[in-house]
Amino acid sequence: MKNSVKVLSVAALAVGLCVGMNTVTTTAAPANSIAVVDVAQVINNNSQVKKLKEAQEKKSEALKTWVEAARADVEKQKTDSEKESLTQKYNKELQSKVNSQRQELYAESTKIDKKIGEAIAKNAQTNGYSIVLVKGAVLYGGADITEAIKKATK
Repeated sequence: MKNSVKVLSVAALAVGLCVGMNTVTTTAAPANSIAVVDVAQVINNNSQVKKLKEAQEKKSEALKTWVEAARADVEKQKTDSEKESLTQKYNKELQSKVNSQRQELYAESTKIDKKIGEAIAKNAQTNGYSIVLVKGAVLYGGADITEAIKKATK
């Protein structure tokens, strides 16, 4: 009698574990669930990107104006040596200004890229996606999370 109680207890425990494990596996996301994101659409819809583009356009216009003024200043010089000296000075300044703009653009772009990447990772973790691909790389399939990423990264 004691042996049959032990066997029944062990059997009940085994059945309980199997049912518990089955519940856990059915509630977890599939290990190979795939999502896709239209990154170009996310970037084009991002307000930070729009502000960055506007700021860069203004800086480019200011730089064009500066170059025109520098050229006019060089033309005003009387001797070739003065023109050459001033041209070299302005070329160095121009290179410095261009490098500064590039560094600013890179820093801001990196921040935006990081924010978009974090939004994609958070969405993937929240919704159980194990893989997120660029939409253009996928011919068929995958859950499109573009709209959710656009909302998260306005």
